[in-house]
Amino acid sequence: MKKSLVLNRVEKTPIGCNLFNKVDRYKRSQSQKLFIEKDVSDKFNQISSQGYSYEDSKVLSHNYYNENIYKHKGKHGVYRFTKSDSTNKYKFYFGPLILAENKNLGCNIKGLGCKGGGLGCKGGGLGCKSKGGDNKQHLNFLNDEINSSEVSVLNKHFGLRKLFNREANDYAYENKGSFFINEFVKDNYEQINEQFEKDIENFYSEGLSFDSLIDMPSETDMFTQGLLFSNSGQSKIKLADSTSEIKVNLFLSRFDLWYFPKVKGLITKVLEVLYLIPVIGWILKFLFGKKDKEIKGSDIITNKNLEELTTIYDKDFNDQHQMESEGNAELELYKNNYLSKVPITIAFKMKTSWWNRLWYGQYYNYYTYFANGMKR
Repeated sequence: MKKSLVLNRVEKTPIGCNLFNKVDRYKRSQSQKLFIEKDVSDKFNQISSQGYSYEDSKVLSHNYYNENIYKHKGKHGVYRFTKSDSTNKYKFYFGPLILAENKNLGCNIKGLGCKGGGLGCKGGGLGCKSKGGDNKQHLNFLNDEINSSEVSVLNKHFGLRKLFNREANDYAYENKGSFFINEFVKDNYEQINEQFEKDIENFYSEGLSFDSLIDMPSETDMFTQGLLFSNSGQSKIKLADSTSEIKVNLFLSRFDLWYFPKVKGLITKVLEVLYLIPVIGWILKFLFGKKDKEIKGSDIITNKNLEELTTIYDKDFNDQHQMESEGNAELELYKNNYLSKVPITIAFKMKTSWWNRLWYGQYYNYYTYFANGMKR
């Protein structure tokens, strides 16, 4: 015997302006969060009181038409309950909400190793002999430390490969698990964890334990997922420590096939000056004046470069073997203690003019991230 609960889209109610009674928008968000959590909990408990226990759920979409004209998609949640001999008690929780110091939320994207400068020639030559421009295919690794001396010299000349970050620049050959913790969560971890422990201690005091993570129909990140606690839950949950990230990534050295333009050496530069002298220039051109070859590149790796690349990859695999083995064991232990994602919402004060603050009060930006919930 089954029974269903259908919930409409969860929304934050708007706040108007009132010069004489300004609302603290952060406190209002706290109140709205608590109201929705209680409302969902009450609806779950109402069905539970009829002898049903929560089984599973899904958020579905439906189309909205007005006068036979499609307007947009809506969302609703379906929560399935099954007949039970026991009566369960439920509490729903969207995770901790904290107010943090405002920080720059801009993007910091690191390049692939080429910082500034084009491919033009900077400064003098590379000695007496010209380099590049000879139809020679080079393996140009993003990590300049493993490049051949010839390639490194040319990279330095053209201002290439100045920055290198293995995680951002190399090939990720294998990724068995990466428990990433957002930087804002790390920065505010103590405050987040304190609020989380304070919130869920109330559930434990009522004899409830963690049941499952469930989806909610919402366009607001803060209200898209939440934790369900019940007296049939099997585990107590805690936040993973902010330093407990485990990344079992196996990297291979990333490269580009590169055909360098010709960099004129001292001899070439001297000859070009002598070419301008009557008679002598004609004789020198006859003896030395070879026309620069047209570079005809290919993305097919030459046999010589395949051998070099194989040697580099052999070293990558062997250098990381021990770390990979230890990481796999640590990851397996971590997975055995993993329970659920935990939504975390951080409010940041927005910079607004004094006039806006006078009429509308302080505004906030809300960002929802996730941390890992572990067995306590």
